Amino acid sequence: MEALKAYKECLKTDPYLSFRSYCRDNNLIYEKILEWMNRRGIFIREFQAKAKGEGLSKDKSQPTFIRFRPQNHPVMTASILKGVSITYPNNISLTLQECTVESLVSLLSLYHPEK
Repeated sequence: MEALKAYKECLKTDPYLSFRSYCRDNNLIYEKILEWMNRRGIFIREFQAKAKGEGLSKDKSQPTFIRFRPQNHPVMTASILKGVSITYPNNISLTLQECTVESLVSLLSLYHPEK
């Protein structure tokens, strides 16, 4: 698809250009292109990483563990979620032992800011 080739070239000069912004600036329908990509197993995060030359983990069977440190302010126990598990369409899984609703929403928006 020509739009993806052109976006890939733009990422070389502006690595922080979001796909949504690129589509808006070039009068392309973001949602339709994203659907087309997903049907073909092309995921925007992987596409962007490859276009920028960032290495993605070659061995997808090895899980990555990232420990987040909680903030130092008190949290009401009623607002804590436990055992949250999320699997994205590209088979990325997130498992959280404990989190608040606010921190979960914040984490999800960091992982997929285009949605």
